[in-house]
Amino acid sequence: MQRTISIFVGIVCLLLSLQLTDVEARHRRRIRNQNLSIKRKPIKFSYSFDVSDDNVQLYQSQSQTRDDKVVTGEYSWVDALGVRRVTRYRADDTGYHILEMREENPVPKSQKLKSRVRMKEAFRNRKLRKRKLRKLSTNNSIKRSSLSIRKPKVLRVVRKRKRFEPLTLSTNALKPAPAKPLPIHVLPLSILDPNEPPLFLTSAPSLSII
Repeated sequence: MQRTISIFVGIVCLLLSLQLTDVEARHRRRIRNQNLSIKRKPIKFSYSFDVSDDNVQLYQSQSQTRDDKVVTGEYSWVDALGVRRVTRYRADDTGYHILEMREENPVPKSQKLKSRVRMKEAFRNRKLRKRKLRKLSTNNSIKRSSLSIRKPKVLRVVRKRKRFEPLTLSTNALKPAPAKPLPIHVLPLSILDPNEPPLFLTSAPSLSII
């Protein structure tokens, strides 16, 4: 009995799950169809800027246009030598592509910039001239002062003599050290000649018997 009940419950759960998956699948298809039916507007815009500043010597420009998935544009700048470098590019589904790179003539300097450069050069030359004059004046003053200075007289320096103190010796230091008595050895009479008188010899190594 319990086995049949469990089988029936399992069949009911399986039917309900199949019905839910069918409903969910239909809902997803409906949403996908609605999204496809909505028309997407293409993205279009364009912008550009141009900077030309003589004070900081900055010259650059850029212009760009987008038509949906295709972007085209051009940018340029002026390098340190004054040459304008221009680059044209294009970006689409295939990637970024450089179409053209060219160099144009140097940018002409404005009158304000030329006058400012002349003023800087004049100020620098004036400063250098003042420095040279100051250096010449200091050299002349040094020469005059060296001529006016007299050489001092060289005085003879008497050499100082060192003072010697008298040497004081004690009376004990002048006394000679006591001499040690040398031992006297008497030779036996059997060695000597009986006709000669006996001799007394010391232990000094310099004495010998003839």
